[in-house]
Amino acid sequence: MIPLFPNTCIGCGKITSTPLCCDCEQEWATKHRQASKHFSQKGDEIFTCCQYNGLGGKIIRSFKYGRRFDALPIISTALSGVVIELGEDNFSYIIPVPQSLRKIFSRGFHPIEMIGHQVSQHTSIPVNVKILKRKWSWHEKDQASLNKQNRLHNLSRSFYAIRNETWGKNLQVLLIDDVATTGTTLFRCKEAVQKQYPDWKIKILVFAHG
Repeated sequence: MIPLFPNTCIGCGKITSTPLCCDCEQEWATKHRQASKHFSQKGDEIFTCCQYNGLGGKIIRSFKYGRRFDALPIISTALSGVVIELGEDNFSYIIPVPQSLRKIFSRGFHPIEMIGHQVSQHTSIPVNVKILKRKWSWHEKDQASLNKQNRLHNLSRSFYAIRNETWGKNLQVLLIDDVATTGTTLFRCKEAVQKQYPDWKIKILVFAHG
């Protein structure tokens, strides 16, 4: 029996009761969900779950722009798998990359924080959204609207970190985001945290790369 308002598969658009149909679920598990390591143009090591150019991109776009919240378990499960491989006991905090207020208001939710809390449930690593902050600016340009060269110069003063001695010393923390292209946003975030916590080691993990 077909429901009155059926869901469609994120991957192929077929009517299904799950976010991915059986065929796309199989393709996701065997072909697209592959943990790998990349390096940003600034030289930062970035761990990823999949490529953006493929099913992984459809999944993250459906969540961020299509409000397909049923895609969140797919995203968080993939990220949590990589965290476990990296050694979940090694991390003291998950730090989600802050979004601009303009994006939060337009979407009505903070996708990276939602992902972070889901990963926290899988791994028991606490989320700390108080460490890393984003400055408000009417003139800030969206990274997605810029070419690679301009992305490297954007966001130079957008992020800052809060110093709090009670959060600990000599920690290893996990900085997470949804997508990495040049890695400029992640570099700026890492730079801001290390300015306040030079003794912390920061690992970077994103869902999709490309």
